[in-house]
Amino acid sequence: MTKLKLIGLGWNALTEIISELFGNLVHLTDLKLQLNSFDGSILESIGNLTKLTNLNLGLNMFQGMILRTICSSWKLTSLDLKSKFLCGSFLFQSYVIKGSLPNDPGELAQLRDIDFSCNSLTGFVSSLGLGKTSQVLYLNLSATLITGGVPIEVASLPKLVTLDLSANELGGEIPPSLGNVVTLSYIDLSATRVMGALPKSLGSLVSLKHLGSFHEPPICSYSG
Repeated sequence: MTKLKLIGLGWNALTEIISELFGNLVHLTDLKLQLNSFDGSILESIGNLTKLTNLNLGLNMFQGMILRTICSSWKLTSLDLKSKFLCGSFLFQSYVIKGSLPNDPGELAQLRDIDFSCNSLTGFVSSLGLGKTSQVLYLNLSATLITGGVPIEVASLPKLVTLDLSANELGGEIPPSLGNVVTLSYIDLSATRVMGALPKSLGSLVSLKHLGSFHEPPICSYSG
């Protein structure tokens, strides 16, 4: 199995990952274990997969912190850790991954897709160090309990297409610098506490097709 490059075991009812397995998979680039019944902590040994580019552990029942070892996997282009549970009320009591957002995302210079939605994360979005992840196309931190304001660091993501920060405790005004990200086509800040006028700079977003308005908080379970 040492030559394996892809493991795709999503959409099953698997319950346990053998940690020793990952120590020998030095060529693995894709690990897709979404929509299973895994629980417990995310295995630290995943951080040993130095060629990993696509990691999807979403829609499981993992608990604990987002591991720094994963955040140091500098070749990652897609990271999906979204929760499996319903979080459709303002109480957001059903979460999986808990703890603070990583203070430093490591060397994730190639990361394109980030999805931490429907978890119980704390901290400020600005602590993610988004300036180090300039290749990001998709950023979804919806329904994660993050606080602070809409981070001005988003303006340093020149390729960003989708920004979803909805259903959080974000406040303050929408930064005018958001209008500098001309690639944006989807922005959702609904069910937050942002205030003030919409920046005129948003008018320069010629690709924008969706600007989130107030609606019911999202249901973060799989339904399809």
